[in-house]
Amino acid sequence: MSAKLLAMVSVAARLVRQKLAERGWNHAEFARELRKKGVTVAEGLVSRWLSGKRSPDRARSSAIEEVLGVAPKLWSVPARKKAA
Repeated sequence: MSAKLLAMVSVAARLVRQKLAERGWNHAEFARELRKKGVTVAEGLVSRWLSGKRSPDRARSSAIEEVLGVAPKLWSVPARKKAA
């Protein structure tokens, strides 16, 4: 991931990536869990969320909160760059 794109990634995207790693889930497994909550999600869309190219809409961010506990408001908070 480029440094410019990494700077655009939200706090929520970083938290979701961390929680997926903790659970051992890939994007497809995460998309399946969201579908169980009644939200239509393609695994490609999950990739775009986690790369910072897109943010989930309200319904999807609420489902993400139910599945992983990541608050919807964090999708609009840009993450800070790590100190070099």
